[in-house]
Amino acid sequence: MIRFLAPLLVCCGLVAGQTAQEWLQEGVNAFKAAQYDEAIDNFKQAIALEPKSVPALLHLAAAYMATPEDGEKARLGRETYARVLELEPKNLKASGAMAALSFAQVGVAGADLEDARRWQLRLLELQPDAKEAHFALGVIAWTRFYPAWQAARRRAGLKPEDAGPFKDSKLRASMKAEWGAVLQEGMDHLERAFALDPGYDEALARLSVLMRERADLSDNQYAWLAEVKKADALLKRASHR
Repeated sequence: MIRFLAPLLVCCGLVAGQTAQEWLQEGVNAFKAAQYDEAIDNFKQAIALEPKSVPALLHLAAAYMATPEDGEKARLGRETYARVLELEPKNLKASGAMAALSFAQVGVAGADLEDARRWQLRLLELQPDAKEAHFALGVIAWTRFYPAWQAARRRAGLKPEDAGPFKDSKLRASMKAEWGAVLQEGMDHLERAFALDPGYDEALARLSVLMRERADLSDNQYAWLAEVKKADALLKRASHR
C-alpha cells in the first residue's frame, strides 16, 4: 500500500518525513524565485509541523504581502504578523511591518488613524531611532488636524489665499484646546525624523506645512507672520537641496 501512496505524496507536495526546516527552506527558495503561492504552501507546511515557529510565520506573512493588490492575502499577512506578536510581543520585524501596513492606510477613507498612531508608538518603544515612525506620526497628526483646520477657516470666512490668523478669539481658543497637543506632537516627531536624517527633506516639508497651518491659531497677525516665515524658510531649505 505504501508503495502506491509514495508517488501521490510526492506529487501533492506532502513528502513523508520532511522536516519543518526543510519546508521552510523550500519556501524561501520559492519566494526568491517569486513563486509566492508555492512559497505560501511551503511555509504553511512548516507551520503545521511547528505552529510556534516565528521564522516560518514571518516568512509566511512576507509571502502574503508580496502581492499587496490581493486584498485577501494582505489581510492574511496582517493576521500572520499579529500571530508573531502574540508569540513575541517585542518582535521588531513584525512590529515594523504592522507599523508600515497601518501607515499605508493613512489617507484612505475610513482609516483608523488612532490604530496607525499606536503602531508607530509601539515601534518606537522597540526602536527609538526609527525615523519612518517619527515621520509617520507627523503625517498622522496632520491628517487628523487638516479637516478641522479647513472647517475652521470656512467658519472664519477665510478663502484659501487669505492670511490668518483667526480673528475670533473663541475659535482660536477652541482650536488650541482641541488641537494644540496634537500639532505639537506631530511637529516634535517630524523634527526628530529630520534630526535622525538631515537629508530627510520630506520630513522638513511636512513640518513646514504643519507650522503654516498652526499659524492660524496665533494670537495676533505679528505672531502669525513670524510662524509663516519660519514655515516658508523650512520649505525653501527642503526644496533647494
